[in-house]
Amino acid sequence: MLHSENSEAQHYTNFSLTAFATALLRLIASGFGVIPLSVAVVLHEGSTIVVVLNALRLLAWHEPAAVT
Repeated sequence: MLHSENSEAQHYTNFSLTAFATALLRLIASGFGVIPLSVAVVLHEGSTIVVVLNALRLLAWHEPAAVT
């Protein structure tokens, strides 16, 4: 069970890093005019929501009880 919980935590960490990377990609793309600024703003706000929800999930997380 512990392995499964660690894998899940790693999955959410990777998800947050992916959200950050896509935000950076959108910033660069809008800077070069590949996508309109309004689309980049909407996509950025969506990724911000993902990051906030992940932080709320971490705040609700409790350390599992020690197995003796």
